[in-house]
Amino acid sequence: MKKIVLVANVGFTISNFRKELIETFLDKGDEVVILCKRTDDLKPFEDLGVKTYNIPLVRHGMNPFKELELVIEIYKIFKLEKPDIILNYTIKPNLYGSLMGAIAGVPTICSNITGLGVVFTGRSLKRKIFRQLIKVLYWFVFRYNKIVFFQNKDDFNLFAKATFKVNEQLSLFADLQNRNVSYKANGVQVNLVIKRANRK
Repeated sequence: MKKIVLVANVGFTISNFRKELIETFLDKGDEVVILCKRTDDLKPFEDLGVKTYNIPLVRHGMNPFKELELVIEIYKIFKLEKPDIILNYTIKPNLYGSLMGAIAGVPTICSNITGLGVVFTGRSLKRKIFRQLIKVLYWFVFRYNKIVFFQNKDDFNLFAKATFKVNEQLSLFADLQNRNVSYKANGVQVNLVIKRANRK
């Protein structure tokens, strides 16, 4: 049995996109913990025995004191829960979760680049400066990740062109549009098929 911690920005992203994943973990007997800005969407998971933490994450917040408070809170939870695996989703969890997971001694850390957002597409001087900072931060924290998931080719190529791509053995590329996953692990090419079930 493994203890798996999911770190995300807000509860509805967990309920909308990670429900089946969490149910799979629970069916296997794993323990699941969720860290995010809490919403009522998490109640069904709590009913299944999933532990949730309401962390003070503001998606577009830039207050350094608030960000420091968030980072410390994430670290404290990691030390308390002692997870075997961390799964990060979206930019702040990717950055903070990876770094604090490494400091807390978590053996397996994985991040998911679900999209790069306006930081990487904006053309203003402020966006360009901030973009370079985020690239450096990603390059720094990626070294602590066992696997980094990219969900589309554009994001993957952007990091590759910027030479911030992670080690070959640790990288993973997921193209949901074409419904396939391709990555290399210890020099072996692995291809998976992804299918999304839609409820009617």
